[in-house]
Amino acid sequence: MPTDQQVTAKMILDAVLDLERRGPVQVLRQLEALEPELASYFLENLTLLHQRIMKLGGPIRQSQRLLREIQALTLICILALRNGHLEMWRGLMVGTPAARIDPDADTELDEGTAGASPVSDSQPPATAI
Repeated sequence: MPTDQQVTAKMILDAVLDLERRGPVQVLRQLEALEPELASYFLENLTLLHQRIMKLGGPIRQSQRLLREIQALTLICILALRNGHLEMWRGLMVGTPAARIDPDADTELDEGTAGASPVSDSQPPATAI
């Protein structure tokens, strides 16, 4: 069966390591900055899952551990798929500024950089014609 596989095992492992290194709070902040609608949907449904798990009446620690596992699973999938898409676009955009986007760059959105893309420092930014 043909596949459009965009996520490799290495990308999944990289996402696991990234989540472990930065922690879920920092990853969620980045997701909120880059994909606010997706982050909102994720957080709303994570809250609903938390409420449903707590209604089951199990031990609180086990319920919290289960919720953290669900959160980690989802964030790892999002990170891995995002990196898979980035690699796909890099292959299609060779020679353009999009090919130089660095997924590991911190994206701080303030008044001066709102909407800006993180670009690696290895090459100068492209100039408009």
